[in-house]
Parts: sequence; C-alpha cells; structure tokens
Amino acid sequence: MSNPSRSRSAVALAVFVMACQSTAAGGDGQGETEAGSSSDGGSPGDETPAADTQSADDTGVATTGATSTTDDGAAGSDDSSGGGGGGWDPTAIPTSTGTCPDLQEGWNTFCPTGIEVCREAYVVRGNGSGGPLNMYWHGLYENAVDVQSYGAGAAVVAMTRAENGIAFYPEADPEALARPGLPYPWWIVGSYMTQRKDDYYFMDEMIACAVEAGVGDPDRINVGGMSSGGILTSHLVGRRGYWASAVTWSGGWTAPFDLSAPTPTMVLHGGPADCAVGYCGFMSASEYFAEQLVELGAFAFLCDHSEGDTANNHHTDAMGETGAEFMALARRGQPHPWERYPFGGNGGNYLLDNFCYLPGEQSPWAPWD
Repeated sequence: MSNPSRSRSAVALAVFVMACQSTAAGGDGQGETEAGSSSDGGSPGDETPAADTQSADDTGVATTGATSTTDDGAAGSDDSSGGGGGGWDPTAIPTSTGTCPDLQEGWNTFCPTGIEVCREAYVVRGNGSGGPLNMYWHGLYENAVDVQSYGAGAAVVAMTRAENGIAFYPEADPEALARPGLPYPWWIVGSYMTQRKDDYYFMDEMIACAVEAGVGDPDRINVGGMSSGGILTSHLVGRRGYWASAVTWSGGWTAPFDLSAPTPTMVLHGGPADCAVGYCGFMSASEYFAEQLVELGAFAFLCDHSEGDTANNHHTDAMGETGAEFMALARRGQPHPWERYPFGGNGGNYLLDNFCYLPGEQSPWAPWD
C-alpha cells in the first residue's frame, strides 16, 4: 500500500498546538484540546480547532480548566488491548487481534480489531533480531518516511539498526488528517473527536506482532515522538505500563494523570521560544509533565535544547541522539542507568551537564536573555 506522503518543505512547521486538556463525561477521559477551543471533549461536528495565541506562561495547569481523570479515563481502564472490563492489564504485552504482516523493512499494514480501516507503519530493521522495539510518532505536517531522515527520527533509526532492533514509524489515519483545522495526525491530539482509540489499537497490534515474531525484546519497548507525536507519547506513558522508556521531544502534559508503571522518561523542550502556530507552551507543559512523573514514582528529567538562543530554536535536532541513547539503555522493570547521573553537576556527559536538569529545578539556560 502506498504512503500518503506530504512535502518535506513543511518540516519547519512540524510542531503541534496544544495547551490544555479536557475530561469528557463518559468518554476516554484524557483527550487533549487546543487552547482557545471549548473543553467538551471534542464531540464530532461541533468544534473546529482555533489557533492558540497564549504564551508559555499562560499554559500551566492552573489555567487549563482540566479536571482530574475519572474511572473511565484512569490508566488501566482502557480496553484497547482486547481484554476490556476489569481483566485488562495495561502492563501486559498485548496479543495480536488480526493477521500480522511479515514485518520486513518498509511499509507494513495492520488490521487490528477495534478500528474500521487498516493502518500503515513503516518498519525499520537491524540486521539481527531480539533488540529493542522502538516506536516513533511524527509531528504535524510530517510523515512516517521523511521524519526518518532528520533530527530525533533519524537518531532512532540509527539506534535501532545498531542494536539489531525493530522500529515502527506509524502513518496517520487519513480520516484524522481530514479533521477541520490543522491536520492533527493522531486521534487523541487536537480538539475534534479526541475520544477515538484507533491509535491505541494500532499501537498495541504493532507491538504484539513484533513480540510474537520474536523480533522485539518485550523488556525493551520504547516510545517517543516529536511535537504532536510528543503529546501523544506523553499521553501513552499514562495509558500503558509495558514501556522500558519514553522520550518526548517538545510534548508534555497539562493535567493530572495516572501511571500504570513508573516509566523512565526523558522530557525535552526548547525553552520559552519553543513555539509553533502561535503556541509557546511546550516548556511549561513539559516541566509539569516531568514533575507529575516524579510525584508518581517515575524517574524523569528535563533537557532544554534551546541552546540559550531564543531567536534560533533547534527544534528538529532536539538532542535526538541523546534521546535515542536513553532508549537503548532502558530495560523494563529495571532502574535506568541515568538515574544515578549527577544532573546539575559535572558527570562527564557534555549534553546532560549543560542542557539537562531535574524536575522542580531551573533550566541551565535560564533566563534566556
């Protein structure tokens, strides 16, 4: 099946607009909405996303209007692994519900139970097998192929090959891209029809097929994404407990959430100049997300990749190799080796020493002037 490719010329816009989250009664419970739009959960046909004009200082949790998750939205109550009800375990490796493709390098089609259309993902393979199973979600105006050639997406490709692993680069549902307003690639991202779980079913199927085929280590399943993909990644950390690690490149979270398991998470942002389409809240959302992770017992740290230059935000580079290395070192159920790293000191890693910091502390680049 061919890929509905979009132009590389839009890479400069490959970031996502998100400043608040709403909990819809009776719905999924954790659908993000865009600042400036209503917070009714994005019911079909009643809302068109509007461009956000808030600054980073305006997008903290106190101003989002978000509510705490209910039983319907709490981690562990989702049924997208096929079990449903009280027996579903979000920490368990899912089982496939459709016919798995052969998982060769290139485009692979997945048709899991629970979604109306089959979905495509581009698969990257190492020469061997049994290495990490990596999943990378692309951002606004990007696609699953082009994103492999630059920044964090390219770094995950290189790490996957070096570690003899497998990586999935999911392509967005064309129906999601056709929603009014900006072409948000993932159903849970944006303010229109945010309650659909299609991407959860799709994700669980990819992971199940890889583990069942013996090409992905079930203790080395990592998830990461940039911009709107980073927002989805942040959401998934609270919805699934089988991750060895997660990396969010300009993602974040703006409301209280639950954890199925204490996933080690690297949270990157570009400082107060990390802006797109009028939204400058990636830094505040990332810091809040990391602080919540630590409060819930997970290891998390932040990195500010702005290099102190608010006029030249290196968003597409975004310390991709460092994030990929973080993934490569992770093992599910084991402390991440970087938990012992002396952030804020001189541990010998230039990037970690000069760009990264612990939640609740100040970015090494502050005050950015």
